[in-house]
Amino acid sequence: MFDFDGALSRRDSLLPFLREAIGPLALGRALAASSPWLAGNALRLTRDDNAKERLLAAALGGRHIDDLRALGATFAQDGVPRLLRETMMTEVRRRRDEGRLCILVGAALDLYLEPWASREGFDHVICSRLALDADSRATGALAGGDCQGQEKVRRIYAWLSAQGAIGRGGIGHCVAYGRSAADAPMLDMADEAFWVDGAGAPKAAPKSPASAA
Repeated sequence: MFDFDGALSRRDSLLPFLREAIGPLALGRALAASSPWLAGNALRLTRDDNAKERLLAAALGGRHIDDLRALGATFAQDGVPRLLRETMMTEVRRRRDEGRLCILVGAALDLYLEPWASREGFDHVICSRLALDADSRATGALAGGDCQGQEKVRRIYAWLSAQGAIGRGGIGHCVAYGRSAADAPMLDMADEAFWVDGAGAPKAAPKSPASAA
């Protein structure tokens, strides 16, 4: 299992996506409109998902999902590769060559994670998704909430259960890679946990890697 933002990528991918999707001026307006919640989040007065949804509502609210998927596909092809850590992509390919099931798990949006992960040969993607209204237009809310922290673990187990992978033999030997405190629950569930350091190198991690930041 590989986290995306910070582990496979050098930085959070949402703002680069929004900048390419709506342009720098529109992004500036969206940031200004959501600044009270972003500031509150920076001061730990509001939750991450609340600030994120406010920004998404200002930036993408009212856009049809077909248009957003087209923008996501373009960013997956042209934008995501510029963000990647080559050392970690080598690790992904090594694990895939070992015959392991490779799952991409992240708080980033499915709009670009899914098309990118498909080209890279990931077996499945677990990530944040935009909620839609009755006309298939983005509301800005995240369907099922933001995919971070304990929510990552819940979705991982839900998917494994749906695949019949949880049963008499358990889920097998699980390896996970993460970079931030939000990845700690996912790393804690793994048999092997790797903390991706600032240089992009995976290091064997204790069960709660947040203390190593």
